[in-house]
Amino acid sequence: MIVTDRIIQRKNFKKAFRMSKSTFDMICEELNSVIAKEDTTLRNAIPVRQRVAVCIWRLATGEPLRLVSKRFGLGISTCHKLVLEVCSAIRNVLMPKYLQWPDEDNSRLIKNEFESMSGIPNVVGSMYTTHIPIIAPKISVAAYFNKRHTERNQKTSYSITVQGVVDPRGVFSDVCIGWPGSMLDDQVLEKSALYQRASGGLLKDVWIVGTSGYPLMDWVLVPYTQQNLTWTQHAFNEKIGRGSGGGEGCLCEAERAVELLAEKNRGEASGPAGGSWSMLCAA
Repeated sequence: MIVTDRIIQRKNFKKAFRMSKSTFDMICEELNSVIAKEDTTLRNAIPVRQRVAVCIWRLATGEPLRLVSKRFGLGISTCHKLVLEVCSAIRNVLMPKYLQWPDEDNSRLIKNEFESMSGIPNVVGSMYTTHIPIIAPKISVAAYFNKRHTERNQKTSYSITVQGVVDPRGVFSDVCIGWPGSMLDDQVLEKSALYQRASGGLLKDVWIVGTSGYPLMDWVLVPYTQQNLTWTQHAFNEKIGRGSGGGEGCLCEAERAVELLAEKNRGEASGPAGGSWSMLCAA
């Protein structure tokens, strides 16, 4: 635990863990009852703070498990198990509590923020879909083939999709993750709980702004894509761009972080590169 304390107390905590010390403490407190273990006659249980630190460090830095193991003074298999356990606890405990669709009061504030930013009224979220790289699955390989990434990187790539909705501050209000990387944005949307919520009339009289990969619907605003746009259409697209930038920025940052994790762990026997992240975010 001395090693962990030294890491946690470091001055550049936020840069290393990609969160503030207070957020780290909150996670430890919220998950304490779920991930805490009892001491046995053979060994002392790993403290909650050390369990959380191993997981957050791994996700934040992309450091290979063998280096995480040395840094925290634990076995490689133990570190791998802790990452999965803490991710599962975050998904089951924190996700239902903090990843919520805004209530009436928060929706009003979000609408005002979006309108002041883009000039479009009644917008409650910005939507974007990105891809998380994974190791080729053993079944349904073709479904996970990512043509765009393959052409861009000049090597065969596979992925899972992540669709997210954020408010103007970048706070997520909805996430749909795990559909195969060959699916288009509109196909992922149709599979999501967000689409079911809209179909049930729960998104009436509000807008979610998105990119041209989504269809225009009575609750989804997308930019014009045809050639020779009028001045008014250009102006509208600029407004859409200002409104949709938050979702794209948040998910692209997450994509870059997981790509870094994947790159640093090529060949490491720890499962798909996006596995821990997908466990963390799966809805």
